[in-house]
Amino acid sequence: MKPPRPERDVRTTSFGAELRRLRLASGLSLTELADRVHYSKGYLSKVERDDKPPSVALARRCETALDASDALTPLVPAPSPARAGRRSADPFGYPAGPTVAADTGGVPTSDHDDPHHRVHAAESDWVIRLRADGSGHFLAPGRLGSEFLDDPGMLGWSSPVAHAAAPADLSALFAGIRKLARAANPSVVLPIALAHLHTVRATASTAADRDRRHLVLLASRVAEMVGWMTQEAGDDRAALWWTDHAVDLALSTGDRELSAYALVRRGLMALYRGNAAQTIQLAQRAYHSSGMSPRIRWLAAQREAQGQALAGDRSSCLRALDRAFAVADQVSVDAAPCEQALGPSTSINLTDLVAGWCMYDLGALDEATKLLDREVARIPDTSPRARARFAVRRALAHAAAGNVEHSCAIIDDVLADVMRVSSATIRTDLHAFARTINRWHAREPVSAIQHRLVVALRGPSYG
Repeated sequence: MKPPRPERDVRTTSFGAELRRLRLASGLSLTELADRVHYSKGYLSKVERDDKPPSVALARRCETALDASDALTPLVPAPSPARAGRRSADPFGYPAGPTVAADTGGVPTSDHDDPHHRVHAAESDWVIRLRADGSGHFLAPGRLGSEFLDDPGMLGWSSPVAHAAAPADLSALFAGIRKLARAANPSVVLPIALAHLHTVRATASTAADRDRRHLVLLASRVAEMVGWMTQEAGDDRAALWWTDHAVDLALSTGDRELSAYALVRRGLMALYRGNAAQTIQLAQRAYHSSGMSPRIRWLAAQREAQGQALAGDRSSCLRALDRAFAVADQVSVDAAPCEQALGPSTSINLTDLVAGWCMYDLGALDEATKLLDREVARIPDTSPRARARFAVRRALAHAAAGNVEHSCAIIDDVLADVMRVSSATIRTDLHAFARTINRWHAREPVSAIQHRLVVALRGPSYG
């Protein structure tokens, strides 16, 4: 039986001093600890002397190696504003790529200032104006001054949509858009989804009572998907607006499922911002909302587990995962129609994938790599967005475990999917992967993949 560790004052004990004390108490040399956590002996020596600031990731790996849960993570100093700003920059020193403006509803904008580029863009602008009853007009191409360029005229339609589309047909079309969203760039999905949302809302406004509730509920699901795609495009502000709009639509029909699911989605945004406490709070609120379906409780428990892992609380993380596993079988037989089902498809073993995700954040790299190796291989080809998301996390876990060549091979295999789906959230882990392997920048597999990583990290090029 191990003797209890003596108490230390977290107000006066430095990270380096506590790491050295725990290492010596475990009978490990610096070389032995370096082998276990896959950092260099020289770097750990500087950390112990407080010459180098530690990261949370290093703290958790050392806690695992030294069997010292929660002994080091509270001592990691908060990053300075300058360091925090650099974390989002390209790890190889390249300038940032195009951004997504917060006031464009998630539509990417070009940062080109060249006047010839603006003229070229104007020549290809298409303008669609839509009214609440479904009428509107379409104008192409754009203008240069007051002159039309090769003007084909304006196509207008004045009659409302009324019953032009059957609810079943609109639901079937949405199912196709959802399928596209699992595989395509947000810039491909968003225009289609927005146009479909407009059509569904306009149809609902004049539909008979027997169809109106179904159509408004369908509109809420389309709006939620628009929120998801705007988050994937990198615009959290627009994503929150669309998610709130989706909740309003759902509540107008008496449906409360989406309100709880919105908490799960907000928890994801908090998770990617590194806010563990808010992630946990939002997920717990969703899980304990009364009258929720197994699907909502399943997703909420997984999100809480991710938050607890980010906070470094292994026991709370495992309890949340147990709750997710307990309701997973009920989700697989969920009776909700396809267009009303919230969250990811049940065609992937999401709970085990999330468990692997959590083990990485907890510093349990052997568990993380085993789970992710097994489950990523099972993700079907029809879900390239999910495959890219968890394969990047798998590569990150292998890189952190010192399996550098293997991690580069994983990234090389999945980078085409990463580029295809163009996800701002996936690029968060890709940045972490690039920073991790940069410690071995002289190795041939690392140098060979760095250029492709830079292209992927810049994100899509618009204009």
